[in-house]
Amino acid sequence: MKRFMCMFFALFMCLGFAGGLAGCKGEGDSPPAQTEKITPRVEETIPPRETAPAPAERQPQGTEVTKVAGAISTVNPDTGKVRVIEKKSGKTVTLTAGSDVDLKDFSVGDQVVVEYTPRDMVIRSITK
Repeated sequence: MKRFMCMFFALFMCLGFAGGLAGCKGEGDSPPAQTEKITPRVEETIPPRETAPAPAERQPQGTEVTKVAGAISTVNPDTGKVRVIEKKSGKTVTLTAGSDVDLKDFSVGDQVVVEYTPRDMVIRSITK
């Protein structure tokens, strides 16, 4: 019985495979079907807004600021890159100085408080 089931299964698989190949034959030879291109109208895709958005709905992008205290492990005033080891967690944070931040007065080992935007990791302010 076991042998019969194995042979039946093998025959079934072969027929299924052969049928699949036969069904694919000649599909690439037929010309593509002609379809009508329908372009949606603007009023169908974007619903009208009755009033202008309230000021509370408009929030400037990247205004969230994170503050971290720790020690500087590396600093490069030329590239504006700073690595700070957080006091509480011991994690290292790599940041880039913003255009108005000057890193020339900072060196490795300085204890600092850094405010930065977590979205782009750009320093807003750094103080000893």
